[in-house]
Amino acid sequence: CRCGPAAEHLFRAVQSELAAHPDSNEQRAVNELLASRRWTDAGHLPMTYYARTHGWPPPRDLRIYHANYTQGRDGVRQKIRQFGEARRYLAGGRLTAALSYLRIASSKSPAELIRALARRAMPGVRR
Repeated sequence: CRCGPAAEHLFRAVQSELAAHPDSNEQRAVNELLASRRWTDAGHLPMTYYARTHGWPPPRDLRIYHANYTQGRDGVRQKIRQFGEARRYLAGGRLTAALSYLRIASSKSPAELIRALARRAMPGVRR
């Protein structure tokens, strides 16, 4: 975001959404607000600017990896593990990639796996 009135307006709307839905999180609120088309000059970065919530694996032409969506007191430790997993995946060959897929998949529910596959297959579609 560039600092300015539009960004302030967006984050005030996020603040209102979080107050109305305390069980939610700011990323979900931002995504829903952007999808509402009230911010027509806003967009998304290409998939080379990757976040953990985009699914697994990251693209091989990755530019930035954002370790996100952690829960609990060990959030920083979770992010460090995410960076390590991404580093191993990107630096390794096919066997390393396959092991990475298995490690990530074993920690996900079937619904989470389906959502991750859908995000990879159709990155422009909102879920």
